[in-house]
This record gives sequence, C-alpha cells and structure tokens, in this order.
Amino acid sequence: LFRSMAALDYTTVHTIPDTEWARCAILVPSISIGHVAELAADLLVSTLAMQRVGYLHHPSLLPFVGPDENGGIHASMEVYHSPTAALVVILQRAPTTQSARAEFRAALVAWLASRKFRTVVLLSGSDAAQRIDIQLHGLQARFIAPPALATAIAAAGLPPLEQRDPEDTAVRIPGGGLTRTLYQDCTKAGLSTVVLLYFCHPGYTVNDAYNFANAINMWLAVLPPGAAWRAPAAWALAFGAPPAMSLYN
Repeated sequence: LFRSMAALDYTTVHTIPDTEWARCAILVPSISIGHVAELAADLLVSTLAMQRVGYLHHPSLLPFVGPDENGGIHASMEVYHSPTAALVVILQRAPTTQSARAEFRAALVAWLASRKFRTVVLLSGSDAAQRIDIQLHGLQARFIAPPALATAIAAAGLPPLEQRDPEDTAVRIPGGGLTRTLYQDCTKAGLSTVVLLYFCHPGYTVNDAYNFANAINMWLAVLPPGAAWRAPAAWALAFGAPPAMSLYN
C-alpha cells in the first residue's frame, strides 16, 4: 500500500484539486501530553463527518493498522477533508521513532508546503503542572501566532500564550512533543502557521478534549449552529464500562 521513502508518501483515496487544498486550513495534532490534541481532532473528524481522502507514510512512523467503524482501514497517519468547513485534518495514530524525528518534521513541512494550505494549525497539549499563576484559572487554551493572524484569534476570545519570563522570548510547550520544533520549521519555510494548545494532565482527558474542540471552534467556527460534538464510536471502548454503582452503597 505504501512506498518507504525519505519524503512523506501520500496515498490518495479521494482526489482533491490543488485549489481545494489551498482553500482549506489544516489541523495537525501533535502526539503530546494527555493525547488531548489527537482526541480533539477525533471529535472534529467525527462531528463533521469528514471524509478520509488519503494516507501519509514515512519510514519513521511506527506501523499501525486497524478497522474503522465504516469497514475501512485505519493506518499510522491519515488525512481527512470537509469541503463545507474548508478544513483538512491529519490524524496521526502512531508515534515516530526518536532517531528520525528531524527527518519526519522536514518531510511533513515539505508536504504541507506542496499543498499550499491557507493556514497550518498545530494542535498540542501542554503540561498543566508547569503553568504560571495567570494560567491557573479560566480558559485553558492558548495560541501562538504571527501578528497577521493573532488579532483575529484574540478577537475570537482565545488568549495568547504568556511568557514565563518577559526577557525570554523562546517558544516553550512542556509536554508538547514535536509541536515547538515543527512550528519553528513551518515558520522558517514561510508557512502561515498557528499553534493552538491546551493545558492538561496525563490520564483521562476526554473532557479536556471537548473543551479544546470548543476552543478550536471559537476561532475556526466549523461546528454548524446548534450542532453538538459527536464522539467517535471507538471512544465507547477506550476505558471499558463505568464502575458498578453498588461499589458506592
């Protein structure tokens, strides 16, 4: 199904014209603390009934395959598309080998650049244990963006990521996986790139994922009016049955 090569290999399931790629924003969730970014992306794909349009493969991606709820096949990295929402979402279901992360980032940035997306949106968790005082209350989502996009995102109600030290301008996302370096790579490549992150702890982060999805929607406004988030069917199996109420009698 896939060719193993240094570049990111894209296998088409449904053809998307170049003009459609360019019309869309793309969400790229990072494998990060609490898996909150991947879960929020899962919610978007499920709720918007996004169509899987292709698979991505790179030699550094660990192998993964499994059935989906519609009789198709899940793989290590998939691409979904919603023409109505003008949105593309990457779902990465397997991590990369540590020794080839730089090569993977370079290949991913090259693929993103080749599609000329309107905006690249990197989704990430960030370690809630390392928040500063101003971040302890209120909305737990933050953004990092160039000035051309920051005004619109802030106007939607999302706060920018505060600096731990006013004299330290470096981007720091503890627990963010590849987010920081991928953001730097995208920026150097001239891509219009935003980071949306959510503070969370490791463990059960389903509620955080709903909150993160709401924060994403505050800016992108992809959820139809009156619609509610629809969890993927697989979530019902993720943590087993709830505890028996007799335990509390």
